[in-house]
Amino acid sequence: MPVNGGLEGLFTSPDGRWLFAATEGSLRRDSQSASFDAGGLSRMLAYDLDTASSPREYDYRTDPVPRLWTGPSSGNNGISEVLSVTHDELLVMERAYAEADREDGRSENAIRLCRVELEASAEVTDRWSLLAALQEAVLTKTLVLDLATFAW
Repeated sequence: MPVNGGLEGLFTSPDGRWLFAATEGSLRRDSQSASFDAGGLSRMLAYDLDTASSPREYDYRTDPVPRLWTGPSSGNNGISEVLSVTHDELLVMERAYAEADREDGRSENAIRLCRVELEASAEVTDRWSLLAALQEAVLTKTLVLDLATFAW
């Protein structure tokens, strides 16, 4: 997880009952940070503001860091924003950053918007680490928008 990684995208549901947040990237105890070969695991949190009970937690896998060019490079990918559409449907903005490992200092960002539904099968409440979570226990996401598909 990046040094400044923490909760991102704090947002309430349209009815005001739920407060949603997500970790920007993987917690050290949960998985490796996203790389060019694999995505990382982030936690989605859903707080019930009516009961003030402990939050429900869900397992969300970010995409791998996109290879924006050939050659040696480094980068990361994580969650930047969460928007609640309903009490169990969210739009999640993933942002990736890649930088060339060479002197010209080339760098680029990639931004993708995904839709997720908070499914009971992906709930990981009370799990200290997501490393032991079943592969199926990850939120299913649907790509809504990839800004790389737009010409500037």
